[in-house]
Amino acid sequence: MNLQFEKKEWLLITGSILLGLCIIAGVYFLFYNPVQKEITLREQDLETEEKLIMILEQKTGAIQQETFQSSVALQKKVPVKPMTEKLVLDLEKAETISTSFISSVQFSEGDVTLPLTPQSPEEDIENLSHDENEAEGETDTETETEQDIETETEAQPQDLLPQGLKKLSATLSVESPSYFEMERFLEVLEDLDRITEIEQIAFEGPEESTMQGESYDKVSYKLVVAAFYLPDLLQLMEEMPGLKTPPPANKVNPFSSYSDLDKEKEDE
Repeated sequence: MNLQFEKKEWLLITGSILLGLCIIAGVYFLFYNPVQKEITLREQDLETEEKLIMILEQKTGAIQQETFQSSVALQKKVPVKPMTEKLVLDLEKAETISTSFISSVQFSEGDVTLPLTPQSPEEDIENLSHDENEAEGETDTETETEQDIETETEAQPQDLLPQGLKKLSATLSVESPSYFEMERFLEVLEDLDRITEIEQIAFEGPEESTMQGESYDKVSYKLVVAAFYLPDLLQLMEEMPGLKTPPPANKVNPFSSYSDLDKEKEDE
């Protein structure tokens, strides 16, 4: 059976096919393709956000670790407790290095106050009179300039200590073989990891030598050493640096040169 179509029918069939292709192309470009592009963009955005989250997590972990390490390092300088035992070990260290001898030590705790050096009333009056005499011979413009400078000077911030700062003071009586050992003792105290301040020192030097080759007496002196701590930072209590102490000597008799455990083993 042969199917024969007229020219009009062929045109109709061809037009229908072209119309269908146009509809398919329109649906693809108007609906499917934009949606597919949107999905691709969303996937790329999601991948980018995941990478950013990973980077932020890594940075956050590094910051937390650095904060912990910084807290430990800072507490070596200013702890949150007095840490009297650590200061005693530091004093023994200075005593050993400088071949000095600490005969007595007394500890006390207190607040830290800024030293004030106010002027006397006479000095204030003289300064005011001097300013008034200078102001009489100047123009209004210069006066305004001086006022501006004074205002800026008064507005400058002053150095303030941390709130709640306390200090542990140690009053020492020390003997050193000579001046150089005393100087070395003070240098060791100033070079400690913990921030310390030598507040007072009083000593008497040996008498002047009258004969060549005459040996000098020991130098005896007293000094007050202050170390600082911040007891209000309770959240950093667990991050305090450890205290390295020498092992126990296992002595019952403190004047014995060896431990009592070794003596018991020898007796056995």
